Amino acid sequence: MLPLRGFINSIYKKMDQGSDLALLALRLMLAYAFFEPALMKLQNFDYIVTWFGAGEGNLNLPLPYLNALLATTAELLGFILLTLGLFTRIISIPLIITMIVAMVTVHNSGFAVAIELPETHYVFLNGQMQFETNYKYLNGFEIPFYYMLMLLAVATKGAGRLSLDYLLFKRY
Repeated sequence: MLPLRGFINSIYKKMDQGSDLALLALRLMLAYAFFEPALMKLQNFDYIVTWFGAGEGNLNLPLPYLNALLATTAELLGFILLTLGLFTRIISIPLIITMIVAMVTVHNSGFAVAIELPETHYVFLNGQMQFETNYKYLNGFEIPFYYMLMLLAVATKGAGRLSLDYLLFKRY
């Protein structure tokens, strides 16, 4: 049994040497995942405030301006800080909250569901009644759930040695 334990320990030691690269890859993947949503919210902020608010097809969140500002800021700072490996444990918390809100409000159609539902109605164009079809997309919570789990790993393990957290604070 003793030789097996030594063999297993040597494997674990070798695998531990790659943990900083794994944390870097995880951080960069998460940063990339938040880049486009942050940019979209930033470029269309007024629309996001409206979408977060009350009304048919909207999310009906309280304080839509504040919630849009918080989500946009969390995602934008998340992109920047995760990329740099700076304050990664701290920024993971608002990003986890953002993912929970996204799962409850937007991605609430089951786990891995992605359905396109056509909604057809009549419209009058140039005095003629015509059909118009809009599409509604229902998303499952699978992807934001995975992001939340990855953020939880970053929040508990830190950024690793390949980060500004380690360079500046000797902590990760």
